[in-house]
Amino acid sequence: MLTTRPAADGPLGSAEPVTIGPGPRYLPEALHTLYGRGIRSLLVEGGATLAGALLGEGLVDRVIWYSAPRLLGQDGAPAVRGLDVPSCAGAPGFRVLGVRRIGEDVRTVMEPDPARRK
Repeated sequence: MLTTRPAADGPLGSAEPVTIGPGPRYLPEALHTLYGRGIRSLLVEGGATLAGALLGEGLVDRVIWYSAPRLLGQDGAPAVRGLDVPSCAGAPGFRVLGVRRIGEDVRTVMEPDPARRK
């Protein structure tokens, strides 16, 4: 478990807290710390800010994207925040590895495409 604050006393199950500094500049340090502890694969579940920070730092090697058949307007929550990409031409590109329907939802697995980097 990565956290920017010391973990509170209490049961964490098998989780071991790793305290890091705030902001995206600490993400490479955090991943290096986890690598030093033998962790070679990481599932990241977080909000739009964390997703944008990881993508912006080039720390993502695979994206598993779930989409539902729903459309949100301008007040909907963004999936990625902070990339500062004003157009599709400058957006990071991905190569689709697989697509699968799960009920009404769609699961898309992608990896960064170096040929389509900004």
